[in-house]
Amino acid sequence: MKKLLILGMVIFSSLNLLAIEDDGYFLSFSQKGQLIWRGQILGDDGNWYNIRMVPGYVAPSRHAWEGWGDSAESFGEYFESRKYKDMADASGDAYEWAFDKCINKFIIKGVPNAWFDYFGAAGNKVEKRIFGWPMAYPVAVFQTFVDNMFRVTAGFTGCALGATAGTVIVPGYYMMDSACKGGYYFIGPGMILPISGYTWNTMIAPPLAVIGQKPSETRVDGYWVTKISQAEFEAKSRALMEEDIAAIAEWGKMLSQNLGKYGEERVKAELECNRKVKEAYEVSNKRKEQLNKDEADEYRKTLDLPGNSELLSKLKGIGFSNYIINENYAKVKKALMDKKMSDEQATKACELLRRYSRPEYRHRKTGSKDKTDPVTESIEVLKNTEK
Repeated sequence: MKKLLILGMVIFSSLNLLAIEDDGYFLSFSQKGQLIWRGQILGDDGNWYNIRMVPGYVAPSRHAWEGWGDSAESFGEYFESRKYKDMADASGDAYEWAFDKCINKFIIKGVPNAWFDYFGAAGNKVEKRIFGWPMAYPVAVFQTFVDNMFRVTAGFTGCALGATAGTVIVPGYYMMDSACKGGYYFIGPGMILPISGYTWNTMIAPPLAVIGQKPSETRVDGYWVTKISQAEFEAKSRALMEEDIAAIAEWGKMLSQNLGKYGEERVKAELECNRKVKEAYEVSNKRKEQLNKDEADEYRKTLDLPGNSELLSKLKGIGFSNYIINENYAKVKKALMDKKMSDEQATKACELLRRYSRPEYRHRKTGSKDKTDPVTESIEVLKNTEK
C-alpha cells in the first residue's frame, strides 16, 4: 500500500511539474507536449525547433510504418516478373562464361591455336636453320604441353564454377535476397528502431520538458537544436492525398517532356567531350611513343658517329653516370654555356645527359631477348594464354 502511495505521489508530482508554465524561460504546457510527442517545439517567435536528443513518438512511428512498407515491398518482389527475368539473365551470363568463354574459346579454339603458333614458329626456325634448330620441335612440344595443360585445367575449372553459379548460386541468391531484405526491414526499421526510440523518448523527454527552456534563434547550435523552416515543417507534417501525388507527378512529366532534352544534350556533350579527349590522348601517346623510338634510334646513330669512339672511351674511363652528372650539375651546365649555349639549352642538355647516363643507355645491347629456361619459358607460355 505504501509503495502504491509513493508511486502515486511521484506521478502526481511529475504531472504538476510538467504543467508548470513560464512566460519567460521554461516551456509552456503545450510546448512540453510538443517536445514529448514530436521532439519538436513551436517557439514563441513562430518558428519550429527540432531537439536532436528527443526523438518523440511521431518519428519512431513513421520509421515503423516505412520499415513495414519496405518489408511488404521486398516480399512483393516474389510476385513480380522482373525478379525472375533478372535471375534468368544472371544465370545466362554465368552459363555463357562457363561454356562459351571457358570451353569454346579458351579450350576448343585455344588449344589448336597454341599448336599452330608454337609449331609454326618451330617450323620457321627449322626452315631457316637458325642456331639450335634441331631443338625447335622438342621446345614447341614442351610449350604446347604447358599451354594445353593449363588451358584444359583452368577451362574446365572455370566451366564447373560458372555452371554451379548459374544453376545453384545465382538462383539461390535471387530466391533469398527479397526474403532477407523483407526480414531486415520488418525487424530493423520496423521494430527495433521504433522500440528503441519509444524507450529513449520515455526516459529523456519528461525530464527535459520540466527543465527545458523556451527555444529561440539565439539558442540554436545547428546540431542539438536546429531551426525548422515553415515549409519543411509543413512538408513533414502534412500527409499528401493520392490526387496531390498525382498532381506532382503530372507536373514532373510535363517538366520532363519540355526540359528533359536539355539534360540529355548535356550528357551527350559530356560523352562527346570524353570521346575527343580520349582520342586526343591516344594520338598524343602514339606520337610520344614514336618520338621516343626516333630519339632512341638517333641516340644509337650518335654512338656510331665517326670520331666518337675516343670521347666515349674517355667518358667510360671517368665513370660517366647519373651520379656524376648530379654531383657536378652546376659545373657541367656552366661548361655547356661556355660553349655558346643559352641557359635554357644548357638545362635541356643536362637533362639529356642525365637520361642517357643511365645504365641501360651506357652499353649497347647485343640481343633483343633475355635468357630462358624451362620455368621461365613456362611462365611466358602461361602469359600467352591470355592473348
